[in-house]
Amino acid sequence: MNTHSSNDELDLIKLFKIIWDSKLLILSITLFCISMSIVYFYVSPKQYKSTSSFFISSPNQNKNPLASYTSLIGIQSNSNIESLIKNVLKSNLIQIEVSKNYLTFFKNKIDKAILENKITDDEILISNYLINTLKLHRNFSFVYTKDGLFKLSYFNSNKHLAQSVLQDYIDQITKFNENLEFSVSKNILTLIDPPNKPLGFFKPNLKLNIVFSFLVGLFFSFTFVLFKYHFSSKE
Repeated sequence: MNTHSSNDELDLIKLFKIIWDSKLLILSITLFCISMSIVYFYVSPKQYKSTSSFFISSPNQNKNPLASYTSLIGIQSNSNIESLIKNVLKSNLIQIEVSKNYLTFFKNKIDKAILENKITDDEILISNYLINTLKLHRNFSFVYTKDGLFKLSYFNSNKHLAQSVLQDYIDQITKFNENLEFSVSKNILTLIDPPNKPLGFFKPNLKLNIVFSFLVGLFFSFTFVLFKYHFSSKE
């Protein structure tokens, strides 16, 4: 028993000595990873996020939006409409309708893509091109809380687009309601937070990048040192 404990202590001391003897290598790899994360921070495009929140208006709601929202907490009377709106927000159709608003904004890019034969002058292909350019599949997201609140977010390298695209999503819900008659009320949504214009970027995060790269640097340097020792000891 004592022999086993003694061997464990010797192994730990040996391991510590291996790491200590390779401290300069470990430090170099870690600093390299950190420096790469700092370079990435400065060269990568900054991303700006706009957020918004709303709940489904009740026909008998109070004129005060916050009071209306409070009265809806825990009530499931609008559950069918909420389910329809969730499906709309997930659909390709709303992405197509939103993208139509940016035909003029991206006209030069569209013309160039057509000229380079990346796409043809077809409405569906142009719409798909705009959806991919705006990255609506990846950059738009929403959550529905247990209190009946929809929280929407969209980010883009252009802070003005971040806000306007999110506003278009909200406008499209109202238009879908008018066409598909989700609700008898025309004002189906009550905004708690309208889409905001981002004041600063949220990605990349320098502090988070440095911490992550520090941990990655340590992991790879330790792994490299231990593997190197393992194979050299077998020779």
